[in-house]
Amino acid sequence: MDRSSARGVDPADLAALIGVLAVLQGRISTGEVSADAVIALGQRLVIDAGYQDEDIERNVRQALDDLGQRLRYAAGEYDVLPESEPVPPSWRD
Repeated sequence: MDRSSARGVDPADLAALIGVLAVLQGRISTGEVSADAVIALGQRLVIDAGYQDEDIERNVRQALDDLGQRLRYAAGEYDVLPESEPVPPSWRD
């Protein structure tokens, strides 16, 4: 199924979203985001994306990273949509 959109997004909005995702992913990695917040994010991001790993924190970070890569692709930073790369371990790992 093609999930692309025919409507554009302002480049400044894409840059802002990419930055927000990076900050959020970093804060989750260092344990600065509460477990409840990670679970709430996971319910939306992880379930919609279909991640199967039971480590919700890692799945949320992976979903944020993958979303950021897709936004970078939409912004024209890549010619081809990059493959998902595993996120590095968090401070807990």
